[in-house]
Amino acid sequence: MKKLIITLTFCALAVAGCKTQVEKDVSLKSLLNTPLHTETALLNVEVPACGDHEDSRKPSSSLLEAQDQIPKVFPQAKYKECYKIKFESFASFEIPVGVGVVEENTNLENDINIYRFKNRLLNVRTSATLSNNIKKYLKKSYKSNFNFEIVINLKNDTGEDAKFNAYSVYWDGAPLTLGRPTLKNNETVKLKLGNVSSDMLWMYEGESRTPVLSTQIDLDKMLGM
Repeated sequence: MKKLIITLTFCALAVAGCKTQVEKDVSLKSLLNTPLHTETALLNVEVPACGDHEDSRKPSSSLLEAQDQIPKVFPQAKYKECYKIKFESFASFEIPVGVGVVEENTNLENDINIYRFKNRLLNVRTSATLSNNIKKYLKKSYKSNFNFEIVINLKNDTGEDAKFNAYSVYWDGAPLTLGRPTLKNNETVKLKLGNVSSDMLWMYEGESRTPVLSTQIDLDKMLGM
């Protein structure tokens, strides 16, 4: 399976830190033209330390807790490694994610899907199973907040500039409630879903979806503004 570029923040885990990052370039050409298929995302959960403070050859209690808790929320998560970058340690897991074009009758098998549907060029969809797992975790751990963040590094490899409408997203750090950005050919943009879009993906019952990018249209003209 190919690895996907997405970032998930899983701050509700009962481990210190709460910073989570998953990154891999997503091809715009593939997203717009390839039927939905499974890729691999790296889910990196920040932990206080990889090794035990008395014996670094042994896993820390926070790493053991992450190894225990992550698969309860993401059932197909597979522990890969624990590593340190400067002063931050991360427990790294692999999770399957669907990527590509979705039709009316497409079966979305994965808990997380990044896909195109008609003129909605980039959407994110989560399953009812994932939403239920998050709610169960919060209830069991007596927590009320769940910080769920998704970041997509999107590369335009289509051979021409791409124009979009963007919805509730950070475009290379710039917040857009409703924007009309252009991604030039051979350039990459870092997309981070806004809080409303992120919360949509887990707070409600059943499967949830949120649009991120669509074909560019002049909404002011369309709405007569």
